Amino acid sequence: MTSRLFLLLAGVAAAMACGNPTGVKANFIVVEDTLTVYALRDTSLSRPVAVNSDSSHRPVAVRFETGSNATVVFDLAPGGAGVVLYPPNLLSPVGRTGLQRSALSFEAITKAPENGYVDSVSVTAQVGDVVLVRSQHVNCALEVNPYIYSKLQILAIDAAARTIRLRMRVDPDCGFRSFLPGVPTS
Repeated sequence: MTSRLFLLLAGVAAAMACGNPTGVKANFIVVEDTLTVYALRDTSLSRPVAVNSDSSHRPVAVRFETGSNATVVFDLAPGGAGVVLYPPNLLSPVGRTGLQRSALSFEAITKAPENGYVDSVSVTAQVGDVVLVRSQHVNCALEVNPYIYSKLQILAIDAAARTIRLRMRVDPDCGFRSFLPGVPTS
């Protein structure tokens, strides 16, 4: 009995010496893309008015429908006062997205914060503003940290065409918060 306990403890110590044997490793590279979406109100249903940050592990512009897998829904603010970003859970009973504005530049944010995301109100942003996004995805439902983290910056607003141009950087690995190039380590 004592020898079995010793062997078990020796095995655990050997495994720990080799790093974290039960640690989760990232599988995908951090990706960035520039997208154009339309304003939610007064736009044809065939137009993309939202972004999905976990579609084939890169952000894509998508239509928004009840039950869709949108990460953020966009609209023009009344009176041309910028862009309104909605967590889709404010408009539909599906998904959980939290948003938070950042005072830092897009380039300065190399890791998403763990806390501070709000999922119960919209966020208004101007050209140049940066918004951090934490969203739950079906692919991450069984993970310890079920979130995909991303950051986006509003690049341009065309009120006449009712479009918003943005860039978005996504860490598509469940629970990882890095925005550095390559496969994340944290």
